[in-house]
Amino acid sequence: MREQQRYIALQIRQEVEQRRQRELEKLGQELREDWERQQREKLLTLQKVYEENLQLLGEGHRSAKKNVKQQHQKESSHTMSVQAEVSVTCKLLCHSPRGYVC
Repeated sequence: MREQQRYIALQIRQEVEQRRQRELEKLGQELREDWERQQREKLLTLQKVYEENLQLLGEGHRSAKKNVKQQHQKESSHTMSVQAEVSVTCKLLCHSPRGYVC
């Protein structure tokens, strides 16, 4: 009788341990899946931010290139304007009554 009780107690302990192991494995799997999901979401967010930043960087480069071209055009216009003023001044001086020679 005692041996039978020991055997039943052993079986109960083994079943409890097996159930505990299954629950731990299930919890571990759920945690792993949750972690993987979070990592995928983070990765997608980072990819989106990266692509947006690349787009902004490209827009910045295009804008800077456009500004450089406009600046060169302004400088060229200013240089031509100064040259024209010098030319007009020289012509005025050359034709002045004082007789300056250009």
